[in-house]
Amino acid sequence: MKKKAVKIPLLLTILVASCSLPFEDSGSDNYQVKDIPQYSEFAEIRTLPFMGGALYYSESKTGKSAIVPGADIAFRLGYTTHEELNDHYYFTDHEEQAKYGLMEIENVDNRSISLNYILFDSKGNVLLSDSRSTGLGREIDLDNDGYNDLIYSLPVVKRPGLEDCVYLNFISSMEEDHTAMYSIIKEQYRNGDYPNGLMGINNNGRFIFSKYGEGSRGGVECS
Repeated sequence: MKKKAVKIPLLLTILVASCSLPFEDSGSDNYQVKDIPQYSEFAEIRTLPFMGGALYYSESKTGKSAIVPGADIAFRLGYTTHEELNDHYYFTDHEEQAKYGLMEIENVDNRSISLNYILFDSKGNVLLSDSRSTGLGREIDLDNDGYNDLIYSLPVVKRPGLEDCVYLNFISSMEEDHTAMYSIIKEQYRNGDYPNGLMGINNNGRFIFSKYGEGSRGGVECS
């Protein structure tokens, strides 16, 4: 089997580790989000740290989920090229073709999600402003380029404490040289911090997370 080497900017963190972790139930189940008008500007969105994988929604733990009505999620759609050299594949991200956006979660439950969003090109020009709704197992192409960027789905592998969760997956494909990534804007949540820390979930249901927040140890935890 040929190994794949990936060359992309440091801000594009792809979580691919295989971990089995229980979900820590901490804090209030009540969610609160506040307006963050500064992050509606392209200049602010572009500087955020983006990561690949999925975000989860839990009907029984809304206070721990980043996906709640009114929340804003930044995203980046990228394009790569790849070449083979000495039995390795090298992928290069092309910033000039990237698109940046901000989506607002309008409604969400364990069966469907609806969102409003604005999309910019790599220079900050507005490409479109649109609304989308989708149900379980259905995909969304945010920029109408023929590549699906999101899918709202049940996890492939259920984890202790996350049994009722549904994932909003950001779809990246090495075969199609296309990436979709997100950034959680923590300033909008209670205490200006990540809801229940920062958890990155890969698309196969395995996950690794770094937990930052009150009383947390920080760093990467895996078992």
